[in-house]
Amino acid sequence: MFESTGARTCNNSLTAEDGATLVELAIVIPMLLLMLMGTLVWGYSLSLTATMYDAARQGARQLSVGSGTEASAEAAMSAFLADSPQSFTVVAQDTGTTGP
Repeated sequence: MFESTGARTCNNSLTAEDGATLVELAIVIPMLLLMLMGTLVWGYSLSLTATMYDAARQGARQLSVGSGTEASAEAAMSAFLADSPQSFTVVAQDTGTTGP
């Protein structure tokens, strides 16, 4: 009823195209990981810069409103940075400039 056309063989060996694919993958994956890590580092530095600018803004606002002192500006900046995962050293310093 069923005719046998020959023995079936299982061909599980890698061909030359499979080897070329593995080499291409070995070249491309490190480049993609490098781009991903670069994007993450860039985002982290952007976040860090924004945090520092916001803290400086808080300190400048404390100095400009009422009778702000350097100590009150440092306290305002430290309070702003208290919940930040980075550690900062806060220094408020009079630059000696005077307004009109």
